[in-house]
Amino acid sequence: LDSWTAALRSDDEAALRELIDFDADPGFADREIARAQALRGLPLSDFGYEITPGPETPVPVDRADALAATEVWAPNVALRYAWADADIGSTSRDIALVVARRGDTWRLVSDADLPQYGRTTWRGPWDFGPVVTERVATGSTTSLVVGHEAQRAFIDDLAAELPSAVAAVTEFAGLGWSRRAVLTVTGSDAEFISAADGFTSTDVAASTIADPV
Repeated sequence: LDSWTAALRSDDEAALRELIDFDADPGFADREIARAQALRGLPLSDFGYEITPGPETPVPVDRADALAATEVWAPNVALRYAWADADIGSTSRDIALVVARRGDTWRLVSDADLPQYGRTTWRGPWDFGPVVTERVATGSTTSLVVGHEAQRAFIDDLAAELPSAVAAVTEFAGLGWSRRAVLTVTGSDAEFISAADGFTSTDVAASTIADPV
């Protein structure tokens, strides 16, 4: 997992291909390479994968048999990330990962959803194409607007509104909050649903979410 993180953060295509099993899901390597390119230069203070507690997920029998590996495993894995300055702590999102061992070497097979076991993979902005960010001074704090180049005009408009919006919330709620925000401008229904933490209605203008504290 640490090698996976390092290859993504350094946009190292050769290292990514070495980490992916030769019987991996079709297109998995290309998606990982595109993710690495989208992550390049983003202001992330934390980004990495970690094994989390919980019961193991069975690997579908047909999937395990098709791999013909020494061992096939679906560990409980989460992606941990934080935006520099704008986040006061890291966010953790579940990943439905399958890995295979051949000899002494583990490689990545898939991060596709495993709906039969209730496991899904969260997708971040970097999974939907190149990402642009705009840092915004919101009083004594820094906030962030995240999106894609096609939404640049909307990103600029939101960045202009953000200082007064944060001030308005502080005036209403007091000082007992972080006084900063991360706004994500999505470019598709699928990205909106992922960004809104699974909220499936797209007939709304926006959704507000907060990580558990």
